[in-house]
Amino acid sequence: MQLAKSLAIIMLVLSFSSGLAQQGTAPPGYYPRGYVGDTWTGQITAVDADKREITLTYTGRKGTQNFVAYVPEHYKVHLNNGREQDVKMSDFRIGGRIKVYYMLKTTEVNGQKVKRNEVIRIDVNPSAD
Repeated sequence: MQLAKSLAIIMLVLSFSSGLAQQGTAPPGYYPRGYVGDTWTGQITAVDADKREITLTYTGRKGTQNFVAYVPEHYKVHLNNGREQDVKMSDFRIGGRIKVYYMLKTTEVNGQKVKRNEVIRIDVNPSAD
């Protein structure tokens, strides 16, 4: 519950910030095998709890760009007290600005193999890159 409240407050504050968004590259650090450094920063414009997908949108000089990624089951965040907690799709608030680190994965959906962007990390207070 503490995580949900914290994310809600952060998302509310971030919804008033200017929306810089872009595809980007992750800074040096520890990442899963196969990760090539892809990131996307934008405003949350849709959340599909059934598919566990979030849509990030950026509107800039080149028009509007959308990015869709899914959050794996049991995706955890690290809390300040050292514990980990599963992220619920209800933790994401429309209008909030986040940065997702993602990997393109092939998964099976309704018997079809599809490529999807899988979230491996979320920054809820991204700096302007």
